[in-house]
Amino acid sequence: MCELKKVVEPAEFGDFFRLLNGGHAPFTWQSELLELILRDQRWPDRLVVPTGGGKSSVVDIHLFANACAQGLGIRIPRRLHLVVNRRALVDGQAVRAEMILSRLKASTPESDELLWRVSESLKTLRVAPDSGPFELGHLRGELSNRTLPVDDLSACAVIAATPDMWGSRLLFRGYGSSRFARPRETTLVAMDSVLILDEAHLNRQLLFTARTVAKLQRREMPTGIPSLQVVETTATSPQEETGELVTVGVSPDELSPSGPDVLLRKRLNAHKKLVLKPLQGWNGRPANSMVVNAAVDEATRLHSTYGATTGCMVNHVDTATNIARALRKRGLAVKLLVGRMRPYDVEQLRQTHPDLLTPRGDDSVDIVVATQTLEVGIDANFRGLVTELAPGAALAQRLGRLNRLGDFEQSEAVILTPPSPDVIKTEHPPYRGDDLAAALHWLHQVAEEGSLNPATINKIAAPAESPRRDLFQRVELTDLDLFSKTSQKLFAEPDLGLWLRDSFEQDVTMGGVVVRENLPQDDPTALELLKALPPRDEEAFPASLSILQMISEELVVTPAHRFKMELKSQGRRKTPLLRRVFLFRENEVSLMTTEDTLRPGDILVIDRGLPFTTENVATMKPQDPPPTEVPLKGELRVFNPHLSRLDQQAFEKLVGMTSDEVAELYSDGIEEVEVTISATIIETGGREVVPWFFVIKKDVASPDEEALQEWTTSKRRVLLSDHQQAVGLRARKMCSLLDLKPELIDAVTLAAEHHDEGKRDPRFQRMLGASGIDEVLAKSESRTVSQVRKARSESGLPSSWRHEQLSALFFATRSDALIPLRIIGTSHGHGRPDFPHVGDDLLDNPEHSLRDLAAELFTTGKWDSIITTTHRDIGYYTMAMFEAFERAADAQVSREGR
Repeated sequence: MCELKKVVEPAEFGDFFRLLNGGHAPFTWQSELLELILRDQRWPDRLVVPTGGGKSSVVDIHLFANACAQGLGIRIPRRLHLVVNRRALVDGQAVRAEMILSRLKASTPESDELLWRVSESLKTLRVAPDSGPFELGHLRGELSNRTLPVDDLSACAVIAATPDMWGSRLLFRGYGSSRFARPRETTLVAMDSVLILDEAHLNRQLLFTARTVAKLQRREMPTGIPSLQVVETTATSPQEETGELVTVGVSPDELSPSGPDVLLRKRLNAHKKLVLKPLQGWNGRPANSMVVNAAVDEATRLHSTYGATTGCMVNHVDTATNIARALRKRGLAVKLLVGRMRPYDVEQLRQTHPDLLTPRGDDSVDIVVATQTLEVGIDANFRGLVTELAPGAALAQRLGRLNRLGDFEQSEAVILTPPSPDVIKTEHPPYRGDDLAAALHWLHQVAEEGSLNPATINKIAAPAESPRRDLFQRVELTDLDLFSKTSQKLFAEPDLGLWLRDSFEQDVTMGGVVVRENLPQDDPTALELLKALPPRDEEAFPASLSILQMISEELVVTPAHRFKMELKSQGRRKTPLLRRVFLFRENEVSLMTTEDTLRPGDILVIDRGLPFTTENVATMKPQDPPPTEVPLKGELRVFNPHLSRLDQQAFEKLVGMTSDEVAELYSDGIEEVEVTISATIIETGGREVVPWFFVIKKDVASPDEEALQEWTTSKRRVLLSDHQQAVGLRARKMCSLLDLKPELIDAVTLAAEHHDEGKRDPRFQRMLGASGIDEVLAKSESRTVSQVRKARSESGLPSSWRHEQLSALFFATRSDALIPLRIIGTSHGHGRPDFPHVGDDLLDNPEHSLRDLAAELFTTGKWDSIITTTHRDIGYYTMAMFEAFERAADAQVSREGR
């Protein structure tokens, strides 16, 4: 039997593409892009591909190129970042990448031999090949959802993100991430990465910032690993023409009537009838009745005429929700999709109507009503489209959802416009008046062509949106010096909007609302529960600060009023009179008071009972019933005195039991469970009860990185020597797979082999439960969170004491190598640039032999000097990358229970 072929060759790209795209061959530009990447070992600076041209295929090309790179002996970026300023589109990109991942994982030599070879080739890139061919990441919204693959930096990866979430990580200040995770996440987005910034004209400042960072990285120490590569993409002609930018693109006039671009030519010349409908009452404001009524009438007519699903796209959420409600009153099946929908509701829509926003369509839906969410990247293929006037580039994108594949002989777009340019004012948020006036003039020009398809738009270019700011802000080294102080609580956090956003206007979705129906009535107990089970991305309704203010004014009362309401609530069997707001800010939760001032990014957690949505979207004029909570991924039990006696006994039984004992009680013998149990005991009716507990399947529960530094998931203790040796071997393997320069591999490995030396401190060993001087542990056996806290409080260690600070001190006695020393001290995100304790506080004995060296390092300021020197001589991003390699190796070994 002949041996199976394993090498992936560039000539096989066409076959690979067909397997993932329904048998369709790649267009010429897609093949040219792959050829350029493999030839130059880098991506182009710009992709100019019209709507319907297949820009989403960059994922296929990225994966195939990395699979080919193995056999060609070349090095290209491992991580692809798809960044676009529409949450729903970010979700769609993640869904498509997940589909490809599933196909590759399911492939076998017998069924899909080429897919199997690509999968196997990608697996060889990573330390843990059993984990799959590549990793997925997903960043959207105000909360950190922990989906960034920071634990295997050697793996090929695809990451979908919104601009602010991605850009904040590029600048070391990731929104929603903890201070100590920031350097790892910065490495993930800034090194060994290519940024695909979709519709870059909407994010010019971020494009400028990313390219500036890429230039700064080229000044840093060469490592053998690619620095950031930046690709801007657009469906329309770029505004700036310069010979310095390498461009791959499509010219509709040059497409051949035969060959691989026949289908693309058909799409670009598809029939798209244009109808302009002037409205006398147009004013550009949200929920304008003339726009709502006209949109409802035209959408109904188009659906009746063409039969298929009709699209309706407008400029404001309130307009969209009012249109959806009016259409439903006419008996039409309507689906609403706006960026301010709760991720859980979007996912429910995808599950119930998986084909709705694909070229296949969904005949069970008559009309899709949306805001700008559908402008970019969604493959909807409508025969009829109603849209409100928007800037030219935005209209070109919206019209790209009409007859997208060119399959319909007839299709029609109705654009609702003002009666004349004279009624357009200076500002019509979210757009400027001059952009709307320019778009109206352009529409009258192209109306004479008879069809507003991509070929027409290429001939009569849509006017670009005017800049929202006069000058772009450049990232300087002094900025990076401030941003990279990631473990330090700054007096005032820098406003990253200066480096990330095109507009200084207040963002319309700057916070969120979470509904939790089953919170304990006692405030301290409810706070304890929310700290144990904090809000998740999927349950947050994005909302403007004005909506958050409305909710807080409705629910937050003065202490005196609160006391009166509590008295009235006592003994009520149903919902108490008093409703509360809990404020979730920077991963901390508190009971909101009248003294609190709302900030961007705040999440309000409320009990059920307050309406604040219309069509499942947070709004100032709610018309829905109070929304319900998103189900937790486990069973939450909360004590209530009105429960049956039998149910109450379950809470009595748990008093005095450990989490492990409760887990054993609730295990069914087939699947292990993990239990989080309240540390509080309350008394009711003369009996003691546990106020709440949470049961979750073991494979869903996952301890955080901090906990894994002190205990293992296995049932046995881990010796320090064994752990450090394992982390050193893992770090060396990972760095070798990444093609890091040999001398730098040695430096990272050396740091990994000594990163936990500080755990030799007698107090730390006492906390871990070491049996004696001959047993030096890295981790204790499996423990509950409460057991870990108790052991630490009894150890004698000062508050906030860090073992890696002592590890750096020990290493400094044996070597003057700066890179390993710096990695060791910052191995868990602390020490950037300082630690909570000075030299004397670090050691267990005032007479310790290392007292003078400790004072030199951590009292007189040498550690700060080391941070500054390594940043200057090695680089902010390169140094963060070295730290991330060691942390990734440590995290992998720790999760294996070693």
